[in-house]
Amino acid sequence: MKMKMTFCILAVIFLISTATASEFAIEPRYPRIAPRFDNVLSFATADKPASIWVFFTDKGIADRESYQKALSIAKDRFTEKALERRHRRTLERGALDYFDIPVSPSYVRQTQELGLAVTSQSRWLNAVSGYADYETIQELVSLPFVAEIRPVAKTVHHPVPDEMNRLNKDVPEPETLDTTDYGPSYRQSDLINVPLLHKNGFSGKGEMIAIFDTGFELDHPAFDSMNWTHAYNFIDDNEDVSETPDHGTSVLSLAGGFERGQIIGPAFGADFILARTEKLYEEDTTEERFWIEAAEWADSLGATIISSSLGYLDWYEYEDLDGMTAPITVAADIAVSRGIAVFNSAGNQRCPNPQNCFYYVTPPADGFGVMAIGSVDSLGVLAGTSSAGPTYDGRLKPEIVTQGVNTYAADYQGGYRRRNGTSSAAPQAAGAAALILEANPDWTPTQLREAMMRSGNRHDNPDNLYGHGLLNAFKAAELLRIAPIPMATVRVTDFILIPIEISRPEEVNYLLLTAQNLPDSAVLNTAQLMNGYSEIVYWGWPQDVGSRTVRLILTADVVDVGLLADTAEFVFRVVEKTDIAAGPNPFTDSLTIFIDTTMAGAPTDISVHAINGEKVWDAFTDTYNSVDGTVVWYGTNNQGREVASGVYYIVVRTVWSVETVKVFKK
Repeated sequence: MKMKMTFCILAVIFLISTATASEFAIEPRYPRIAPRFDNVLSFATADKPASIWVFFTDKGIADRESYQKALSIAKDRFTEKALERRHRRTLERGALDYFDIPVSPSYVRQTQELGLAVTSQSRWLNAVSGYADYETIQELVSLPFVAEIRPVAKTVHHPVPDEMNRLNKDVPEPETLDTTDYGPSYRQSDLINVPLLHKNGFSGKGEMIAIFDTGFELDHPAFDSMNWTHAYNFIDDNEDVSETPDHGTSVLSLAGGFERGQIIGPAFGADFILARTEKLYEEDTTEERFWIEAAEWADSLGATIISSSLGYLDWYEYEDLDGMTAPITVAADIAVSRGIAVFNSAGNQRCPNPQNCFYYVTPPADGFGVMAIGSVDSLGVLAGTSSAGPTYDGRLKPEIVTQGVNTYAADYQGGYRRRNGTSSAAPQAAGAAALILEANPDWTPTQLREAMMRSGNRHDNPDNLYGHGLLNAFKAAELLRIAPIPMATVRVTDFILIPIEISRPEEVNYLLLTAQNLPDSAVLNTAQLMNGYSEIVYWGWPQDVGSRTVRLILTADVVDVGLLADTAEFVFRVVEKTDIAAGPNPFTDSLTIFIDTTMAGAPTDISVHAINGEKVWDAFTDTYNSVDGTVVWYGTNNQGREVASGVYYIVVRTVWSVETVKVFKK
């Protein structure tokens, strides 16, 4: 079995952060240069050195005291925003760990002394990259702290054809936007239900999106109101990100551009940091190390989202798409563990005959926590070139799709143009994610990922072309949702009322609630739906005895556009004999309610209602005996006064069910 050095790196993510550095050490690979890489690197000469990764076994820290000191020093490199993100959106709630400590300066110096021309260092991968000839590479292998050497992967831009027709063309409060303000970009935004989030006041404010791409033309009107806080050119090692701005300009506008009547990107109110990590033209190649450098930079500045539209093939094969091989993929998953949501284009590799092309998503889209974004047209039909899954280890990819065919985006030469490809789909998903996080500021990247996948229109039947389907950003934000409904149990001839609670934002002015698989005699009462309430009314019938799953479907219409907002399922039981009983029935002075807690669960609420539905008593905790599962009602109301003789309904809510028992007081 092929050993995966980077799998060892990835596994460290899940170890406790208080361990010593030596406990994080990995074993060197054997051999330290895999045969397939050795064949490539053997051609490296002094005139044409190879670009390589040199992975280290550890960080040169021998004891716990030194480890804690290194963590303290590392903290100074992070902004307050970065530390805040760590606290809110990681499982460790802000703790710094092994990945935040730089590589050992001693190890770097020793590799340089042997002839490695170091170009970058990665604290996440515990590695350096640089240039060396084959003779130097063989000397590096002998160092005891070198775990593995492999070539740095490269990418070549193969843009899909664009329609070249160029069109002529103070951030507002998002809720003031009108449909016409989106201009030609409305369809692509509406397709993923972003305008409704804008109407409810969300613009990505407070989120920081890092865009990794080619250069950016920041003088374009689409960016006049954009708050970009940092920019860096990792290719040329300077702060000028204006070179080759074609692709990056379009991508940035799709994430958060704003020019009224032309384009409104989802996250126009977010902060942006911009990294030039890609070259533009087909004859130029770019190394994956630039992406990794940029990701660590974005981490230290406080980025909450990374969006990139690239893929690295070079020497990677399909078997390498396991989420544990490509250094760029490992780095992307480490970013996720830092509380950064990572979005990447699935790629434009799919073709009719997989024997003649790569077909699949490309690194880093194969990452476990990375959101790989596929491309559809304005009708939701998959683009012919949108790369597919599964990953080599069988995971579904892409996660979701957005519009990537004929998208409306800023042109670096002025005005706007139509663009195609998953590189146009990914920034829209990333921008939408900023709105979702603004609405749910404590969500981790994993929670965000799950919510976005659940929102997809194919979530019930995902595949490796569409993933979970077309993103529904409004649904993913869970602003309009049905509260969880416990299992409902009713005995034959008894009555049950199942309340349904719905949360909704003010801007939603129409709601429709439907139910699937209810008994025919059950009634779904939606008279108070716009006030956030509904209910199911039912009398137990013998023909309905059994258990079924009822599915509720909540739909909103906004500007005549149908919107599936939420669904909820619960178990509905009709039984001959109940798990809950009351006696004596009829009673005179007191009534004992018996609850089989092993079947029904512990009671969460018990109330007594008059025949007209009025609640008369619910102080069940005063007489509840948790040992034998009984509650005594003394025939009084909540004020302690005796109630009149007649029929009453005992409604018992437990952890797993809701049951109603009819009783008679003499």
